[in-house]
Amino acid sequence: IRNPQRMIHHSPSGRTLHARFVGSNTVVIAELPTVADEPNKTASVWDVATGQRVADLPTEVGEELRMGQSSDSSIIVIPFADGSSYTLYETKTWKSLPSLPGTDARISRDGKVLTAVDGNKVRQWTLPSLSERSVKASVPEGYSVLDVSKDGSLLLLTNGSEMTSGLVVDTASGQTLATIPERLFRTGSGFSPDGRFVITQQQGDKEAFELWNAQSGSLV
Repeated sequence: IRNPQRMIHHSPSGRTLHARFVGSNTVVIAELPTVADEPNKTASVWDVATGQRVADLPTEVGEELRMGQSSDSSIIVIPFADGSSYTLYETKTWKSLPSLPGTDARISRDGKVLTAVDGNKVRQWTLPSLSERSVKASVPEGYSVLDVSKDGSLLLLTNGSEMTSGLVVDTASGQTLATIPERLFRTGSGFSPDGRFVITQQQGDKEAFELWNAQSGSLV
């Protein structure tokens, strides 16, 4: 962007930064490790208007800044680098909120549902109230949650490798709605923004992607 309104100087030259907006006036920034054995970094919060550092967040973010926020931007979630836990922050004061159980936490695209996995059980909370929802879904052994639909009602489960089959599970009932046959699940694979489709990539010489009906598993 030419002639930016604000430059926020956060790290020495040559370092890689990830930045995520919280609302329209605040940015969370993390410096990423550049070599494999370099210690994980933590994130900091900056005011866009003033360019000033607002707070430091102790959560170690690893090789990318994975962050979600509630629909009103009052709560953000940052998973730890090793996936063992996560921290919720209240963005008015940037203080951490009481811990909730589980790993692999993520906030749905509409910002209204927090999903985490506690053992093999899926747990969800409504945001920003943090009231727990009734959920019967579980994660079969060897599987993990790859994606959550826009409203948190559907889960996409895979075995963690790029070449895998996928299960579309109804979160509330725990029922498996669809099975996606073995395909490439790479960056960008998962639910479409409206949750109607699952996006995968074909394997082979021809590069192409496929759309699957998330309710039936049929190829669209």
